Amino acid sequence: MNQSSTWKWVLAIIIILLVVWGLSSWGGEDSLADQAITLDETAELTVTEPLADDVVTSPLAIAGEAMGPWYFEASFPIKLVDEDGGVLAESSSAADGEWTTEEMVPFTASLDFDAAGAEFGYLLFGQANPSGLPDGEEWVKLPVRFAAAEKVSIDEEPAVLDDEATATDESDTTNEVPAQPISAVSVVATPVASSTPVATGPMTVKVFFTKADLAAATSAECTAVVAVPRVVPRTVAVARVALGELLKGPMAKEIGQGWLTSLPPSVKLQSLTINKGVAMADFSTELNTGGACRVASIRAQITETLKQFPTILAVIISVDGKVAEVLQP
Repeated sequence: MNQSSTWKWVLAIIIILLVVWGLSSWGGEDSLADQAITLDETAELTVTEPLADDVVTSPLAIAGEAMGPWYFEASFPIKLVDEDGGVLAESSSAADGEWTTEEMVPFTASLDFDAAGAEFGYLLFGQANPSGLPDGEEWVKLPVRFAAAEKVSIDEEPAVLDDEATATDESDTTNEVPAQPISAVSVVATPVASSTPVATGPMTVKVFFTKADLAAATSAECTAVVAVPRVVPRTVAVARVALGELLKGPMAKEIGQGWLTSLPPSVKLQSLTINKGVAMADFSTELNTGGACRVASIRAQITETLKQFPTILAVIISVDGKVAEVLQP
């Protein structure tokens, strides 16, 4: 075989290899979200904030625990992607404690993002991979949903939020609105039309109760409240649902475990608005009750129940639209 024929055979083999490679990669690689496992499939990572299928907005606060080997130099990568796998934001976790251990280590992170019209996506948590080799990559995904656009309107007459108007009550609004009078603020949700299916089934929210003996508690113990999980039907009005569960008080099983509430049993939530990270919750007259310790406990229960959601940074409590005279000792 002469040299010319040899080169022809070599060229033919190269072309065949390129064709085979092209056919095998036709359609592109799977996205990280497709490759990632779910939280239920691993015991090496837990996420406490946000929860699966929570509605999230920017900035997004993230918290959980991961086993020490997940970290390298006290961090591991976190990505937020849309339903198609497009990256919306990237960040790194920060270990809250000694990470060179085999035990679970708490972490926190924060993401600023623009959902760009997407309705749902995934938080992706990647085990630190200092080698950079593909075989060393491991990703875990958490499904999340993005808040629909909202606008705020000022009514001439006092308005009370109904369930439909609070369908996205955990989202920030876009206009500056005076905090008072609270009853003059209403949220009008702008739905996003899409045929994309949304998650269904139950979801978990947290309500905050106390175990302190209020009659003999010190001032520090008065505000000591602890999260108790509640499974509820799925909704985007999660803040309103969480307050509703709080107002129900402890269930029989929870009472047996020693949980107590300082809220009067007959109090009702009259309206809830969230504007620029400030939740404004208006209750019926029954909320006004005496006792310095009990008042402090009521404030702590309501505030912590609402601030579990990353879009709520502060809470204003009112009774019949009045703020100044509410929950005085």
